[in-house]
Amino acid sequence: MQDTPRSDAPTFDTFVMVDWSAASSPGREGGQTGGIWAAVAQPGHPDEVRPFRTRSEATTWLIATCAQLADRGRRVLLGFDFAFGYPTGTARALGAPPRATPWRWMWDLLALEIADDASNDNDRFGAASGLNERMQGGAGPFWGHPPNQLHADLAPTKGTFPLRIHDRIVLEEYRHTERVLREGGRQPKSVWQLSGAGAVGSQSLLGIPRLRQVRRAPALAPRTAVWPLETGFGDPLEGADARQVVIAEVYPSLIEPTEGTHPVRDAAQVLALVAAYRAMAEAGTLAEAVAAPDQPADVLEQVVAEEGWILDVVAAPPPPPRERHPSAAPFDWEAEDVVAGAPGASPDDAPEPSPPHPGPTTHVCIARPSHDLAAAERFYTDGLGMDVLFRTPAPDDESSDDPPADGVHRLVMVGWPGAAWHIELVGDPATDPRPTEEDLLVCYLDGPVDPELIERLVDAGGERVPSANPYWDDRGVTVADPDGYRLVLTSRSWD
Repeated sequence: MQDTPRSDAPTFDTFVMVDWSAASSPGREGGQTGGIWAAVAQPGHPDEVRPFRTRSEATTWLIATCAQLADRGRRVLLGFDFAFGYPTGTARALGAPPRATPWRWMWDLLALEIADDASNDNDRFGAASGLNERMQGGAGPFWGHPPNQLHADLAPTKGTFPLRIHDRIVLEEYRHTERVLREGGRQPKSVWQLSGAGAVGSQSLLGIPRLRQVRRAPALAPRTAVWPLETGFGDPLEGADARQVVIAEVYPSLIEPTEGTHPVRDAAQVLALVAAYRAMAEAGTLAEAVAAPDQPADVLEQVVAEEGWILDVVAAPPPPPRERHPSAAPFDWEAEDVVAGAPGASPDDAPEPSPPHPGPTTHVCIARPSHDLAAAERFYTDGLGMDVLFRTPAPDDESSDDPPADGVHRLVMVGWPGAAWHIELVGDPATDPRPTEEDLLVCYLDGPVDPELIERLVDAGGERVPSANPYWDDRGVTVADPDGYRLVLTSRSWD
């Protein structure tokens, strides 16, 4: 059933704020200072914060979570704490054609140029050197690198700004939004700075391709927009182009987290951000934050075309304290860098984390025994289109029916990346599959079943069978997998 917001609800009713990381290896379990954290605030739930070990893991979770929230009718403000764009002229300096939309062209370029794998291993310094060379055949605006990352066209220290490219393009050190913040006493760093205290350049290089992945995910693309690059200034949820999920650039340093909220400052900051934007929505001041800033028309054009803008935190009544969501991941209180996130904090002083409970975003595994793992895998991958998410290593003797080791079974996990569930196919010689006619895996397609999909499932070892319940035959098709478990493809909608 769709959870439709009230007509008198604030512009946004759900807030997801992300503190990003440019780490080159996976973070530790339970989170750490300098890792990735995401906070969620939604109606009827305590605020939640959770850590992620890798950018890939965080991206997958964000896509699935925001899609589920949108499915329930929520209006989501999704914030990331890295720059969404570069100073005006960057795209042209890199060779963007005249008719290209600068920010979009830049996002596409970074997605092609940056290598960032599932374990956080990445080549951002080499890519930045290549971008500098592409601009002017030598050291360019990007600067900063560790001693062990030497690249021909990436200087260790800042050059001179404004930087003139090809005698016709002038690149500033800061975007307009950063200049406004600096005039107000804040100290945002330049997107060109890749290393050093507070540097945001590396987060942007590695964040923009992931942000593009979120924006283009099939589950989100039709109902998502980026403020103000796509929406322009003003309420992004009004008008014919209104979207349910709006992505915005945020700056956690605009607000000081409440003392004692969380021992890791990064986590405390995103919790403070979701609380602040919720309070603004309830007070009606969020509309002021998404409106056009007091800047000349030509500056606003540059902001929307290429640079982006940081969503302000406008003064709002202090929000009441809210408990952390019980389904948040438990924290590693013994980890040095976790405790160091709160000066003076001690593991003995920290409250015991609440035990996790199942909830709407809990990942579900459907485990089934299989006579023939290879045949079952083929049915669900070649036939249904799932991916292999994990498999146990094959034994040395492929013909052996014995498990790889005592108490360990051969298994294959199949599913769709980003989904909140997967199937675990278990090859246990001691356990026979015993499906009944009512053991069903039902996919609600909300549209006609593709005949080519049915043919693919049959070619992959499935057998089309009549359903024991005529309800499923009325508007759907039932196909038994090689072990006899039944897959139902129904044209019905779940809502």
